[in-house]
Amino acid sequence: MTLLKVLPTIGGKEAADGGDILAAEVWNVFTECFDTMYEVAIQDHTMPRAKFDAMMANPDIEKLVSLDDTGAVVGLTTVTTDLSAVPLINPRFYDRWPHLKGRIFYVPFIGVLPHAGAGPLMQVVDYVGHCAARAKGAVSFDACLHNNNVLGFTRRLVIAARLIARDDDDDDFPDPVHITIDTQSYELVDLSGNPR
Repeated sequence: MTLLKVLPTIGGKEAADGGDILAAEVWNVFTECFDTMYEVAIQDHTMPRAKFDAMMANPDIEKLVSLDDTGAVVGLTTVTTDLSAVPLINPRFYDRWPHLKGRIFYVPFIGVLPHAGAGPLMQVVDYVGHCAARAKGAVSFDACLHNNNVLGFTRRLVIAARLIARDDDDDDFPDPVHITIDTQSYELVDLSGNPR
């Protein structure tokens, strides 16, 4: 069983006792989760330590830290409704959904160590889904082709959200509707005469 800890900040000048230790642990988990993406995704899913620390210290971005039975960090997720706090997205894109203004819960990344199993991911989906449902909002995220086609990432998230909605005792979690809101492809035109 894992524990999901929701924190406004990790590290930084105002870190509570043990904050620097936690900052180092979440950095290690982040790099372990995303370093392998170099082999399967063209977009860099990592960030320099200084940018990572700045994100961890930003109180507008919630940090969801998954801990195992021993208290070790096994996952890290970030979520925010402040779309301007998320690098590489265009907050104005979301203006086409005016009824959701201020209630789009954007998930910049979800990282769970493979040995942790599905529990941490289910807890994250449950937490973020309930936050969005209570706000009558939406959840948005990006997923690379590998994570969707090979790992079934989005499909699994939607299934998990539907299971949580079905089992929700207080009926505040509506049945989720999935929409692909944008796609982008990276192309290569090989003129070397030696295509692989």
